[in-house]
Amino acid sequence: IPAGMITIIEGDPGLGKSWISVSLAADVSRGRLLPGQERALPPQNVLMLTQEDDLNVTVRPRLEQMGADLDRVYLSDQHFVLDEWGLRELEEKMMQSAAAIVFLDPMTKYLGGKIDMNKANETDEVMGPLVHIAHRTGCSIVAVRHLRKAGGSNRKHAGIGSINFIGTARSTLQVGENKAGQRYMR
Repeated sequence: IPAGMITIIEGDPGLGKSWISVSLAADVSRGRLLPGQERALPPQNVLMLTQEDDLNVTVRPRLEQMGADLDRVYLSDQHFVLDEWGLRELEEKMMQSAAAIVFLDPMTKYLGGKIDMNKANETDEVMGPLVHIAHRTGCSIVAVRHLRKAGGSNRKHAGIGSINFIGTARSTLQVGENKAGQRYMR
């Protein structure tokens, strides 16, 4: 999950995308070693924006269970659309919280009804500015999204919406389940 860039976590419902987000948020808030790191970074602030999981029933209890520093995790279930105004509001929230990482869960809930998530030129109206916001702030933006109902063999095309989501992201983590019922992330 590179700093100042976009990462997508994608997978079918119920396989742990939101759980992974909360786990990462807890680790970042405490400065714990993350997968792939040779040395842990100091504790940093986290901004979690969710439209799917209830903050008090699901998100906060998971954070507490995972030992997050709740003084460093800023939660919001406020609904807004990533249009021109919403993008400015997001950047403001990122700056106010001094977040090192922000989670949008799920990304599609922040697109609004005017954006066709299947058209690259329309999704670029959101993803292009998000790239610039991430770069300007140095903040990692992690967008969670679901997979298409009709899978397909090409993993790059597995997520719902335009290929532009993957094309704009610097990294993608896909959550899955094998035939034996074991869950994995690749």
